Amino acid sequence: MKANLLALTFGISTSAAQAAETILGVYILSRHGDRTDKRHPPTKLTKLGYGQILASGEYFRSRYISSNATHRILGISSDEVVNSQINVVTTDDTVLMNSAQAFVQGLYPPIGTLASEKLRNGTVVGNVNGGYQLVPVHVLDNSAKNKEDTAWLQGTSGCTNAIKDSENYKSSKEFEDVKSQTEGFYHSLESVWSDSFTSEQSDFTNAYSIYDAVNYALIHNETIPSSELLTTEAVFQLRTLADKQQWGHAFNESAPVRAIAGSTFAADVISHLENVIESKGRNSKLAFNSTHTAHSFHSSVSHSSLLSILTFTVFQTTVPPSHSSYSPTKA
Repeated sequence: MKANLLALTFGISTSAAQAAETILGVYILSRHGDRTDKRHPPTKLTKLGYGQILASGEYFRSRYISSNATHRILGISSDEVVNSQINVVTTDDTVLMNSAQAFVQGLYPPIGTLASEKLRNGTVVGNVNGGYQLVPVHVLDNSAKNKEDTAWLQGTSGCTNAIKDSENYKSSKEFEDVKSQTEGFYHSLESVWSDSFTSEQSDFTNAYSIYDAVNYALIHNETIPSSELLTTEAVFQLRTLADKQQWGHAFNESAPVRAIAGSTFAADVISHLENVIESKGRNSKLAFNSTHTAHSFHSSVSHSSLLSILTFTVFQTTVPPSHSSYSPTKA
């Protein structure tokens, strides 16, 4: 299954410019692949999810890394990984760590005999495990335990103030209004998930957990109770309500602290792009972020979705431009 890919580019974007552009650096934000549902912890990456993220890594390799890549990053190693050129970050969560590992496996696959090395005494050490490449994955500990098991995605941020403010959403008028308006909708479907949620739990309070369980069942379960109730419209409504609930937990215009995860992500992107520019493209050519930040958007994006953010020139070059080349020009 192909991942949903969204490319966001900063710079001049015209057909003429794109034909001559040189990619200097790429920042990739990824959501993990398909996993088991949160209602039955511990969650784990499924074989489908592993395949999704591996395919994503292979896609980005063909686009940015390989010698014949369509948009090859200037100066990046095409076969053997150079650790200073890539930065892979995730959190200490099994689903996310496994997703990050799967991505880099696709990005830099085994290199066979290229992995051999000759020692001082003349001994040749052959490729180990088929030339499997060891790519460092930097793990962030945000102190939130069992993060991928929690039904409340904002609760994974590890920021006490953000979590406290997000809890206020449950007592807001907006929350109570939506809960009241959708009560009948949830109860009309409760026979679908009666083995996981009680009648009392079948409401907007558990919108994400309910959608998550239904989505997993639609992908993996051979049979689903009262499956005829899960029309296209009903499933879409379940997802829309899950999105609305999580957005309410993640953003409040009058309380910026609630969006701390998204703010931190934005700062990290800018930091990476600035590093590419300051080092003239020598370091951190590609950054990969597999954390819960993917939920900081307006809706919960599909599993294995990715966002790529580029820094590039609008002219062809073999030498990274100086920092002054990025300064705005005066009219």
